[in-house]
Amino acid sequence: MFSWRADELVVHSIGSAAEQPRTVLAGLDDDKICRRSLYMDGTVYLLNVNKATVLAFDVDDETITSIDLPLPGERVADGNQGSYVISELMEMSGRVCVATLEDVDKRLIAVWLLTADRRCERRCLFHNAAVSFWDYNHDVAGVWDCGGVLLIFMQAHDESCCIFLYDDATEGVYMLNAPPNATPERMDYRICWGYKPTLVSPANIVGELSQDEKQLHDLAVDLLAALKPVNDMEKRKGQDATLTTVCFMEFLAGIMRKLPSKLHHGIGKLDRFY
Repeated sequence: MFSWRADELVVHSIGSAAEQPRTVLAGLDDDKICRRSLYMDGTVYLLNVNKATVLAFDVDDETITSIDLPLPGERVADGNQGSYVISELMEMSGRVCVATLEDVDKRLIAVWLLTADRRCERRCLFHNAAVSFWDYNHDVAGVWDCGGVLLIFMQAHDESCCIFLYDDATEGVYMLNAPPNATPERMDYRICWGYKPTLVSPANIVGELSQDEKQLHDLAVDLLAALKPVNDMEKRKGQDATLTTVCFMEFLAGIMRKLPSKLHHGIGKLDRFY
């Protein structure tokens, strides 16, 4: 997970030069804060990896609530709580979601949802049957509720990955290997949880370029033309990464569209065909 070391959380107001930054939470003790935040209904959620807590920042009141993730007692005692958090903040069914390890042998995985009153409710608990696949560096990258079946996508730091299907009714778990040569690298995509399109143009927020800035822009365009071959090469690399990401996400979406009715009729054995 990508994170920052932080001693405090500070709020900046955009568009008001007179206001000074305000500290809303101090005493973080150089904690690791995941860079990906999640915004829902007037609250910004952040993940404190070191303390295994979710920080809920109320945008209007500028207050912060710390929500502890449920971890077994022996893990709290070892002083390394954050090592049992194996996802960044995600969204599922309009609620904040996070995954943790639930057993000392690192083979039980729990998915938690935050309730309206900010309690942690366990959505599922399953055993990772792929013992040879598992290692410490695997994270849960995405969880989707498909009407009684959870699709759980896990990806390793070495880019290997697999897909788990969790059946609510039976608590059974099916594991699919990801298609070969069709899985995007972790750095090539970000799942935009809670994204909602807007009709507000960026220019309305940042403003138009001044005359001097336009002249500087024109100068930069002229001088940087010499770098066009290199830029074109990078663009092609980006296009390849985009194609891989789009194809893989459409593959996942195709599985979701067939759940839950097709779970027991072939989806769990899909990887035998590739």
